[in-house]
Amino acid sequence: MSEKKLTRTVEGKLIGGVCSGLGKYTNINPWIFRLLFILFGFTTVGVIVYVIACLALPQE
Repeated sequence: MSEKKLTRTVEGKLIGGVCSGLGKYTNINPWIFRLLFILFGFTTVGVIVYVIACLALPQE
């Protein structure tokens, strides 16, 4: 049985691979996460969360 790990993915990435990694981990279309980050991107919290995720998640 393979263990799922949350990582940033290289394939299908647009900026940092965070949304594509979240999509792969949860089996949800990455565009849903991209839209959420765009909506929250208008706040400082959204930008901070994305940058932290980009720095904290290992690249696949």
